[in-house]
Parts: sequence; C-alpha cells; structure tokens
Amino acid sequence: MTMRHSIPAVLALMALGCATAARAGDDACLTPAELDATFAYALPTVIESAAQACRPVLSRDGYLATGTDSLAARYRVGQAAAWPVAKAAALKIGTSAAGGGLGRFAAFLPDSALQGFATGYVGQFVVQSIRPADCAEIEQALHLMAPLPPENTAGLITLLVRRLERPRPGQKPRIPLCPVVSGPSPAPSEIPSGSGH
Repeated sequence: MTMRHSIPAVLALMALGCATAARAGDDACLTPAELDATFAYALPTVIESAAQACRPVLSRDGYLATGTDSLAARYRVGQAAAWPVAKAAALKIGTSAAGGGLGRFAAFLPDSALQGFATGYVGQFVVQSIRPADCAEIEQALHLMAPLPPENTAGLITLLVRRLERPRPGQKPRIPLCPVVSGPSPAPSEIPSGSGH
C-alpha cells in the first residue's frame, strides 16, 4: 500500500464509506485544518491495523512488534479533540453532490455509531491493502514518526497530501482540497526592525 493510494481511502472512509469522496467536484472541499483533524483521528487505527497486518512477516524484535501499541495509545489521546472537526469534514463531503447525500443520513447518527463505523472501516481497509513487501518500509516510517507529537505527524501528512494532489493539467483531483489563500506580504515599512537599529 503506497501513501498516495491510502490517503484518499482514509478520507473516503471517514466520509462514511462514500467511495466518491476523493473524486468530489467543486461543491465541497477540505481545508488543511480538516485534513489535519481527519488524519489525527484516523492515525491510531492505521497504526494498529498496520501492525496487525505486518507482524507475521517481520521480526518479533522489530518496532512493529514492540513499539506500535504504545505509539497508537499516545496518538489516541488526541482523538477526542480531533473528532468534531473530522466529523464535520466527513459530513461536509457526504452531503455534497459527489457524496450522494450520505452525510444527511449520517448527521442523525450518534457519534458512537459514526466513530465505530469509521474505525472499523479504516482498519479493515488498511489490513486488506497492505502487501507483505510493504511491511519493512511501513515499519521504518512508523519508527521515524514515533518521536513526533501526533499533531505534527497529522500536519506533515496533510502537507504531503496537498503536495501530491496539486492540480495537474488534464487530471481530476481525487481529493477535494480547498485552495489556501495567503495574505499579502507585509510592506517593508511594516516589517519591524531589529532592536537597536
């Protein structure tokens, strides 16, 4: 499973299984903050599911066998805070034209049902998508991200997604990303000078 193929799936699953979420049109889009929250919510499940899929083919002394339980537990601490924005992002895509109106139905479900569905579906997708040949690189990636705070990891994934999904001529984006509007650069007179100058 490559990062480029797994990211749209995670977004689609967070949109309650809407297979067209990653091909949405202009009627809905996801902001960087919504992507951050979605990945922050999904990461503990992704970590646990990757470990489940890869443990049989990797060393019992490796990081996947010895370190991912504590990593997933540490990342899970932030799930509750990430959920409201992740849920709003999923419902926004689900209620778009591409989402087929699934979000309108999902909006009436209790959070416990939505969370259970998202967790189960993401976990199943990860387990089924990982090939044994991918496991060594997945183990290395998880080991490298282990020292990072969860919000930093989610932010880096968002940055990667936005880089990979930049519009290309003749290609329709698979993930509906909102354009990032940058403010104007400050005029030279507005830039504070150093002290003593």
